[in-house]
Amino acid sequence: MKKLLFFLLLFASSQIYCQSKQPLRVEVDVEESDNTYVIPVGSEGVVLLQEADKTIKGDRGNKYWTLTKYNTDFQKVTSKDIAISKKQDMYKYCYDSTLKVLYILYTSGGSVVTASSYSYVQGDYQLVRISLKDLSVKTLTGTMENAMTLVDLTCIDDNVTFGGYTVLSASQMVGKVYFTLCCLGIPAIFGSMHFTPKACYFNADFKLGKINPKFLMQYVGPTKINDISVNAKDKKTDIIVENVPDKLAYNIDIIEMNNKGEQEKTINMKLNRDKQILNAKLTKPNSNDIFVIGTYGEGVSNSKSIANIGTTSFGAQGMFIGKIVEDKPQFVKFYSFSKFKQFFAFLSTKTQQKIEKKIKKKEAKGKDISYGYSFLVHDIIKQGDTYIMIAEAYYPEYHYETYTTCSNNGCTTHTRRVFDGYRYTHAVMAGFNKDGDLLWDNCFEIQNILTYTLKQRIKVLLQPNNNIALVYNYAGRINSKVFKGNTVVDSKSSEKIETNFSGDQVKSDFGSDIDFWYDNYMIAYGFQKIKNKEAEKGEKKKRNIFYFNKVSYQ
Repeated sequence: MKKLLFFLLLFASSQIYCQSKQPLRVEVDVEESDNTYVIPVGSEGVVLLQEADKTIKGDRGNKYWTLTKYNTDFQKVTSKDIAISKKQDMYKYCYDSTLKVLYILYTSGGSVVTASSYSYVQGDYQLVRISLKDLSVKTLTGTMENAMTLVDLTCIDDNVTFGGYTVLSASQMVGKVYFTLCCLGIPAIFGSMHFTPKACYFNADFKLGKINPKFLMQYVGPTKINDISVNAKDKKTDIIVENVPDKLAYNIDIIEMNNKGEQEKTINMKLNRDKQILNAKLTKPNSNDIFVIGTYGEGVSNSKSIANIGTTSFGAQGMFIGKIVEDKPQFVKFYSFSKFKQFFAFLSTKTQQKIEKKIKKKEAKGKDISYGYSFLVHDIIKQGDTYIMIAEAYYPEYHYETYTTCSNNGCTTHTRRVFDGYRYTHAVMAGFNKDGDLLWDNCFEIQNILTYTLKQRIKVLLQPNNNIALVYNYAGRINSKVFKGNTVVDSKSSEKIETNFSGDQVKSDFGSDIDFWYDNYMIAYGFQKIKNKEAEKGEKKKRNIFYFNKVSYQ
């Protein structure tokens, strides 16, 4: 039995100990609102990216971001300041381990907080290319005329692809509400506020020094880019597109592009209208076969029903798997979560029994239940002949507030709903064979994560004997659990992340996460407020810091 063991490497070796006498942990003093990120770049080390306090003399439009490179022993190698527009923040990054180049996308935008909340990017953006060999920088710029939700950023052969679909901006949403409430019945003056999302991707070629925005104009009706992925073996980029062309059709297309961003072929999967694909990922086990796996929800009832894509309003009902052989779809199979044996294992026995009764009532009426969860779907894992899907469940959490307004006519009490963030609950695992049959499922509970930032929190470690370890970092602790199919090999464990000094008391930990690094190492990081009453003279008794620790697993 292979057990997952976590320990923080306090010293890389006796040699390092003799040289520095420092633990393999870096602490950077920060203010609470500082933009600070750590990016693992394999055997090259890590890159610390931080919005700098200093301004650029004579340039009121830009600000400095400081990039600091550390080696794998956390020794500082070099640093450089990069000028970025004050209106922009880091959105996503991609690292090319072959070229040893880091790409960072800076964007501006906003958010819409209604019954369904989402963020978007709009306006000017910068795509920064950083060579880790000498920290040389190249920058390409562009403008997003439409508000967009971006789904991913990929890179291969100095060619970067990112994209998504158009959404309503905050100002457009206000206009839509105003039109609905006040101007209904005067469409000739204000026009219709019906919104149809369109798919668009951007291809950046640093060899040619340009970015090409490409709307998928071949599609009619609401269109969404669901996922963008890179196949390193054949140097292809694949885009999964969801489209509702009319009241009868519902399609999922796979667009394959070469490493120059040119579309080479499109594979079409025609689906029934009773189900809608919410998330999708694909994998290519060989040159002929493609598997598409993801989650689905309630069906597309009319051509306008995906106009709200980009929101968290959809509740997933289950998982699906599709297979394509030599560009021809073979099957698409759907599995309701009600058929999963472990889907609700994170809940108490009493709660599970209540849900099971509700499911049986729905099934008696020939209906499927929507569970109110949305999912962050991981890339497909191929383990032998089994295709494994892992997805993290979450839902938007709110609370209600009352407030009073007064005028000459008296006082009135109002109630409003306040968005608290996204609550993560559990991760679902499912294994499928090459014929699309569901072999097993399992569940990993996620505790106490409430955040405004949606991203994959769990990291997946493949181990010998077909064991799979799931790991996440939250509130200064690394939590892990080991599975083998539908069985639990090692129950959930929780290890404290060590700090630099004895006597340290972590008063708060936020923004914490963990990422793969290189070999059998990971990097844990986050923000902490630390108090130490035993601090020696000259040392701070209170520290507000951003930390990153080197973590080994076996």
